[in-house]
Amino acid sequence: MAYFVEPGHISMVMLTPEQYIRMYHAQGPNLWPVYFGARMAAQTLQDIAKNIMVGNDIMEIKENIGGLLSTGFEAAAASKKAGPTGDVSAVRAAIETIYGGLYDNWKAGVLKGVGGAYSSAMDNFLAAGQLIYAYKTLMYHTAITPRMRRHWNTVFTPMVPNASMAYVLYKRGIFTLEQFNTHAAMDGWDENGAAQLLEAMTLLPSPREAFYLWTKGLITQAQRDALYTAGGYAPEWHMALNENWMYTPSIYDMVRMADFLELDQIWVMDILKRRGVRDKDRAKIWEMLQKRPLREEIRDLTTKWTWRMQYGRATQDEMDTALIELGIRAKERELLLEKAAMDYEDELITEWVEILTWRFRTAVITEEAFLEGLITLGIRQEKANLIVEVEKAKGYYGYY
Repeated sequence: MAYFVEPGHISMVMLTPEQYIRMYHAQGPNLWPVYFGARMAAQTLQDIAKNIMVGNDIMEIKENIGGLLSTGFEAAAASKKAGPTGDVSAVRAAIETIYGGLYDNWKAGVLKGVGGAYSSAMDNFLAAGQLIYAYKTLMYHTAITPRMRRHWNTVFTPMVPNASMAYVLYKRGIFTLEQFNTHAAMDGWDENGAAQLLEAMTLLPSPREAFYLWTKGLITQAQRDALYTAGGYAPEWHMALNENWMYTPSIYDMVRMADFLELDQIWVMDILKRRGVRDKDRAKIWEMLQKRPLREEIRDLTTKWTWRMQYGRATQDEMDTALIELGIRAKERELLLEKAAMDYEDELITEWVEILTWRFRTAVITEEAFLEGLITLGIRQEKANLIVEVEKAKGYYGYY
């Protein structure tokens, strides 16, 4: 008759095989085969029960994958909130919590015969080793490893200048050529290689310096091209480099030049293109350069037309046409015409003042008529009174 063993209970054999044999010899026939079969059946039931428990634990871990994946976010949030240097205490608390759970699962696994399987499976999701690395291993790497490296370097391997540093020391007169060759040999350079290395490390003028040396006549074209090549430029780029580095007059240069000579449009457009000026901007700059040297002459002409308009020797339409031919812009023309019109109006008033003055002097009009005429012209009362008083002070009282 078989009995079911519930999960969590471990079947136990209370008597050893020897005790059973003695018992059955004393009480009856030899039943060892029956005992052996019963023992095997009990062991099978025990294995089944254990497997059921292990299977249940695995399913429980599976069902809690989501929770396991969420673990650690609290520590990450606390570190972010703490600022650029994080929160060490939060990381330490997370480690203690996680490893506490892992050790509990390790213990449960040992009791159920699966060792560290539970703990290992959960650690895959928790990544607890990364926290240990961040909390402690990095501390070692930062605080201890560099210092110990420096310590052992001072004890066992003092730094010896390599070939590059040996060249610097040689160039500054600290090393002799023999010392340079010795340290180059330590880096694996033979005598011929050390000589080539020394030549290669000798400082040469840059390509741009080579261009200026050539333009000043200090080196030949062949030397210039050799320095271009040493600077990494292929021969097909040498002519383009020359053109690129040649000085191109600036817009200011051309403005100053326009003060003294007449500029050629083709030349100006080429210079502006070299300067990277857009097409639409070139047109305006060229127009400015054309008028720049003539500005004083144009101003003289506008002044002359304003004078002619003032004294009635030109109409407003005639002046406007002349200004257009001079290339004066619309707003400037408007202002010049307005000034000319005001000058003309003032000139008419001046003439009428002169007429009224002589009429008063010749007694054609009275003092009162003289004053009224001045006010009618638009002269202010105070000024009109003074004009009359001036004439009276000269001795004019409406007669000679």
